[in-house]
Amino acid sequence: MQIRYYERRGTRFTCADCGWTGLGSELEQGEVFAEIVEWDCPHCGRKVAFAQFPDLDETRRAAEGGNRDAQAALEDWPRNR
Repeated sequence: MQIRYYERRGTRFTCADCGWTGLGSELEQGEVFAEIVEWDCPHCGRKVAFAQFPDLDETRRAAEGGNRDAQAALEDWPRNR
């Protein structure tokens, strides 16, 4: 399931393999690629979700919406982007 990067933590997921259900904040980080990250089931390890890394505009929108992860990312965002 593709999701927006900053929406993962509060989204509920169900693993198609083992039936685990829980919040995205409970998922384990899977493989990381140049442009996406995968999150895996904490019970069986199957890929449950993936998201494209956010750009500066998406990060700003999420931060303005109150997302703490996005707010922290903006503080650390490289000045040369």
